[in-house]
Amino acid sequence: MRQLRLLQQQPPVVPLSEQKMVIASDVLDEIKTRFGHELRPFQREALEDGVLAKRDLFLIADTNAGKSIVFTCSPLVLRSPSLLRPICICVSPLNSLMRDQVAKLDGTGLSGVDARGHG
Repeated sequence: MRQLRLLQQQPPVVPLSEQKMVIASDVLDEIKTRFGHELRPFQREALEDGVLAKRDLFLIADTNAGKSIVFTCSPLVLRSPSLLRPICICVSPLNSLMRDQVAKLDGTGLSGVDARGHG
């Protein structure tokens, strides 16, 4: 007597490049604690679709729209046991902006250094 096996249909394999990456809830909690507010939808989208997906990210937004938190949070989002200290490098032509960003980082408990080595 022949035995028939039922094959379970497997879900289709989605290439990694097409998978939606999601920021872990503990990281979102840490961001809220460190920065005092939750991410705006465009910030979360930039971090998930750009940073977590390991794609290049070019973010254009109005002044004071919240671009800085995207690159500031990138190391927090990418942190893993295999990375001792993930870093983010941001280049700005404005010395005052760099000083301001480093001061804001220091206020969150994260460290930063500007292009002139001040931090």
